[in-house]
Amino acid sequence: MSGDILVRLVEVTKYFRQDKAGQSVYERFIQNDKNRHTSINKVTIHLYKGETLGIVGVAGSGKTVLGQLIAKVIEPNSGRVRNHFSTFLATHSSTTHSVNQFIETVLLSYNVPLIEYAELKHDILIFAELTDKDKMKVNELTLAERAQMLIALTRFLMPEVVIYNDLTKHLSESFKKKFAQVIDHLIAHDKSVVLMEENPDLVLYKAEYVNWLSHGQLRKSGEPGEVLPLYLEYYKRCEQVKGSQKEDLFDLDYKVRRETEEKHELKRVNRHVRTYLDSELKKWIPISLGIILLGLLFFTLILRDIKYEPAVVEQQTAAINKQAETYTDKYALAVTKENTKLMHRNKAALQLPAGSLIEVTGIGNEDYRIAFNNKEMSVDRENVVYINPAALYDERSFEDLKPYMYSNYVNFNEFFNGFLGASRTKVEAELFPETRAPYVIKLTKNDIYLHFNDQNKVNGIGFPMTQAEQMKKKFNLKEKDWIVKVDDGYAVADLEANMWLYFRR
Repeated sequence: MSGDILVRLVEVTKYFRQDKAGQSVYERFIQNDKNRHTSINKVTIHLYKGETLGIVGVAGSGKTVLGQLIAKVIEPNSGRVRNHFSTFLATHSSTTHSVNQFIETVLLSYNVPLIEYAELKHDILIFAELTDKDKMKVNELTLAERAQMLIALTRFLMPEVVIYNDLTKHLSESFKKKFAQVIDHLIAHDKSVVLMEENPDLVLYKAEYVNWLSHGQLRKSGEPGEVLPLYLEYYKRCEQVKGSQKEDLFDLDYKVRRETEEKHELKRVNRHVRTYLDSELKKWIPISLGIILLGLLFFTLILRDIKYEPAVVEQQTAAINKQAETYTDKYALAVTKENTKLMHRNKAALQLPAGSLIEVTGIGNEDYRIAFNNKEMSVDRENVVYINPAALYDERSFEDLKPYMYSNYVNFNEFFNGFLGASRTKVEAELFPETRAPYVIKLTKNDIYLHFNDQNKVNGIGFPMTQAEQMKKKFNLKEKDWIVKVDDGYAVADLEANMWLYFRR
């Protein structure tokens, strides 16, 4: 463990609204002890590089919310969270995605190169012992199997910070040993681990420092030998009264003290701030003021009879927006719908043919930012089909779609698909192209097009669509494009050009 702090939480508080029937408008907008529940209260935590930090607490103590705060999935209501590192929150998911889709979505979010997908996904499934359940929905897996999948993902993705939320209790003894090995592997590579457990199984011999969370507050922090004996005694007594009449009275003095402190703090805030507005209401205040100011400005312009030249203003605005285009970071894919220019520094850099698969790295108002030829370029959003890695697209088998696909591709699809990822040199040596262009070649006597990425490797196969109208009716297609999951890959149907593009992630 080094002295570098990767994650820092300082005096963090998180509460949630609890609007109830019969509340007045005032009560709904003004925060008070009647309509809020505090999950985390003034918690300060530091996580060092290469450290395994244990966080223990019984059910309802706030571990899950604390994990979300550390991972910056949610924001605190007060206090500060500093975490600028890749963070994996391994907590149980009940998504209806298939195991394959879930793993692929996670790989995409971690910017794993497309060419590595198949091998990496295979390794993850083997490690998770789920090779025969890859097509099952995640919510149909047992809790143990979900935990195994999450642990396997962290083993191969190696994020800087990993948060395991109560996974150990679901695992078999044999997989607990694998889990311990994963933690050792992460620490050996200077990664940081947060191990959250109700029953501190692995925390006992893996954590270097332990925080005991109770009713949303840190009850005790220190070395495992200092904290865990006290917590284990508390946990034992808690289990003994669970489900009995004594459960509501258990640890009542601590609960009361916490509630008293919360009310006292709220009174202190209300004494200094007459109305403590909810964050949702706060968002609308500057927007409303902005609208009012714009209205006043427009009215002033009319009164002063200032000449307005729409064409000039629009051109200037467009130029300014183009120059100041900002992007939201996002990893996704896109397929060009026609011969499309890629722009670099507001100049046309190159042209890609229709059906080219490109990687999106950012989303702007009018353009997508893409990485191509080791440069940041942009492409007009209207010229591509955007493929969101987090979206749940239609799933169809190859058998469902082959009546609407070019016959030569249908008959020899395994042969053609075998060239995905192959170099241009290999393709030209073995397939005798009819035509050659920088990023696409057409095969001899075939309406099949192999598309190449900026590394001159095949990343997509294009071919004509057949019986397009029947396909639209059968699958009730209304849009110009259709993205569909097909076995181990994806197919994009351009219903205007009547072309397919098949690729694997």
